[in-house]
Amino acid sequence: MPSVHRISLRPLRRSDFGLLADWFAQPDVARWWNEPTDRGAIESKYGPRVDGPATTSMWIVEIDGEAAGLAQHYRHADHPEHDAAVGIPDAVGIDYLLSAGFAGRGIGPAVLSELARKALDVEPSTRRCVATPAQDNRPSWRALERAGFARAGACQPPGEPRAWTYVWEPPDGPAAGRRDGEDTHDLGYREVDDDPDVAVLIATMDETATWEATRRVRAWERAQLQLVPGQRLLDVGCGLGDAALALGEDLGGDGDVVGIDASAAMIAEARTRAEGATCPTRFEVGDARSLSEPDASFDVARSERTLQWLTDPGRAVGELARVVRPGGLVSLLDTDWSSLRLHVGGDDAITQKVSDALRSERRRPSNVGGRLPEVARAAGLRPIAEAVATQRWDEWDPDRTPAPTGCFSMASLAADLVEAGQLALDEREAFVSTVHAAAREGRFAMALTMYAVVAEAPPGRQA
Repeated sequence: MPSVHRISLRPLRRSDFGLLADWFAQPDVARWWNEPTDRGAIESKYGPRVDGPATTSMWIVEIDGEAAGLAQHYRHADHPEHDAAVGIPDAVGIDYLLSAGFAGRGIGPAVLSELARKALDVEPSTRRCVATPAQDNRPSWRALERAGFARAGACQPPGEPRAWTYVWEPPDGPAAGRRDGEDTHDLGYREVDDDPDVAVLIATMDETATWEATRRVRAWERAQLQLVPGQRLLDVGCGLGDAALALGEDLGGDGDVVGIDASAAMIAEARTRAEGATCPTRFEVGDARSLSEPDASFDVARSERTLQWLTDPGRAVGELARVVRPGGLVSLLDTDWSSLRLHVGGDDAITQKVSDALRSERRRPSNVGGRLPEVARAAGLRPIAEAVATQRWDEWDPDRTPAPTGCFSMASLAADLVEAGQLALDEREAFVSTVHAAAREGRFAMALTMYAVVAEAPPGRQA
């Protein structure tokens, strides 16, 4: 699991100006902040803010007691031109940076949580926090999403690049704040290597591997494949490599395991975990839709919870069919998100909203799990066995963990409902509060179904 860090904000002091000069000179900071690195210029700009009163409040972000970054907040009403461009009433704007030693470690969402709470405490006349990251600054706006901010549209801040507008309102009213770590658990992984919270994603994937449903379909798969020493196994979308390495135990020292994943971070972790494996292993970055492996070069190929993220899952299964030998096996395991059921006591409206939102596929084939046999047949394979397993959550304490084990946060689910048109933006926080309250009172239950199919490549087919 990722480490829990102690995050605090203290007022900026003149003795911090040397740190600002160093941070502003770092390439990833300079690209977006465009601040002076000369001490005299820093004194000229930030000195008045230290002396106060000023319309912008400045803070040093401390992580585990160490100065790690700079944060600021300001009332939009004090900056009329900016306020007009963004168009969000009663707002306090926030910005922050983390130094190179702390960036990319999954800490950003927790910093944003602390900053949002601080901003609303200091500016009680405001009702919501707003951030306007440049549209090209993907790590920044992904961190905001993981901190529970919702994208409200696009804007053009004066003198700045085209930006997205992100809004966060506390669930219990102005200045109520948000629990630390509330939304580092997003509904889906998207491009892992661009994500500011890779450590969180890795930890979540490890948790997902402990699901009873995951263990059941993997055990079923292993029994169906009946791997023997000396065979070759390909795992496409291998992630952390844990499933491939477990199956590799059946292949012995003369076998071969190859894992392919689009994420360099996943591959790096898989290689680390493969150290000391008895079966020879090779983990590489690759494209599921265009494998570099030769035709008919594996006895078995598998893909687990990968097709749901591909725009053309049929093409990926076609590649799996291509690289297995005649009579070889292809194993497909995936989730059908339309099967997600959320129950919070007697509130059937929430159950229906979630069901309606996830019934349709938007941007990705999220429900492909329920049609794996058809996808296999379209690739020229013959399904020979199928399995189903449902993961259930019957309890969850939202005050202890940001999300049910191995799952997404309710803030992330609410954002998905907003995008699907099942929730209005101003209903988002009420949805989260309702689910959290039900969980605290023992009225929470959730279920999600995984599907699996093992299919055979025709004997003597043309590769």
